[in-house]
Amino acid sequence: MKIEEKYCISHDNKINQVVFHPDGHILASCGYDDLIKLWDVKTGEKIRAFKCGDSVLDIAFSPDGNILASGEYQRIILRKVDTGEILSRLNLNELTLHSHSYVRAVAFSPNGYILAGCDDSNRIGWFNVKTGVLIKALKHKDDELDYEINDVEFSPNGKILASCAEDQTVKLWEVNTGKLIRTLRSHTEDVYDIAFSPNGLILASGSRDDTIKLWDVETGKTIRTLKSHDYSVTCVAFHPNGKILASGSCLNYRTKLWDVETGKEICTLNNHLREVFSVNFSPDGQLLASGETIWHGDLPKMSNIEIVRLIKNPKKSQS
Repeated sequence: MKIEEKYCISHDNKINQVVFHPDGHILASCGYDDLIKLWDVKTGEKIRAFKCGDSVLDIAFSPDGNILASGEYQRIILRKVDTGEILSRLNLNELTLHSHSYVRAVAFSPNGYILAGCDDSNRIGWFNVKTGVLIKALKHKDDELDYEINDVEFSPNGKILASCAEDQTVKLWEVNTGKLIRTLRSHTEDVYDIAFSPNGLILASGSRDDTIKLWDVETGKTIRTLKSHDYSVTCVAFHPNGKILASGSCLNYRTKLWDVETGKEICTLNNHLREVFSVNFSPDGQLLASGETIWHGDLPKMSNIEIVRLIKNPKKSQS
């Protein structure tokens, strides 16, 4: 396996999320330095940076690639990708009695008409992207406790919204009505991240209990449990072909690739400099952004892999 460092790009603090533009040519990153940065995937050059009002915990491109949504403290901000112009500010504070709730995650529906967000006060909301109007508001857990909701994701057909939280559960919601479809229970600690397979039949979840669960979306039953990480599994993502699952861990600085059909570990990627809080594949499946590293090559075959690091090193890279 060939591994080479191609170039360095940086944030001045921990990176929370790295995502690919739908066309695969742009990479967006965000972190605790109050910045969102856009990078040319091919050259590693910074295209532009957006100064935000606070730490940015999550970002997402709209399906058409024209809008970038970001969770910035108490608000969701929608910006034009090409100029950085702010299109709207969506306030999750109206969903909660707490004035200091952080937006933890954002997600566009597959058709781009709806944007969902969640916070650390047990609230989920989805908005009309064009008008900014709140469509639905609900609680992940129906009691007075303020559970942190760590992630929300739409199914590929846009009919289901999944949420996961520190109450050890994953929940599936009907998008049109906001009705709870079912609750998935098997984890024994906080659930940090979720991802639908490209065909929408499987949902993967990563947890503080050091495991990954693969769920049958239709029945809610556990298909299998993947366990090889020694620490919390903070992020999961499916390869576009649906046959490979990537996962990351926050304490052992590792990313792992798994065979979805067999549940066997394919390999471990150890070259991270910091905790791995995000994993995402490029649309063509040839790139894997995991934490502060970009892996390039024939990922299904795991050969001739090159690596690109995103590191906190302003002296050696662009800021």
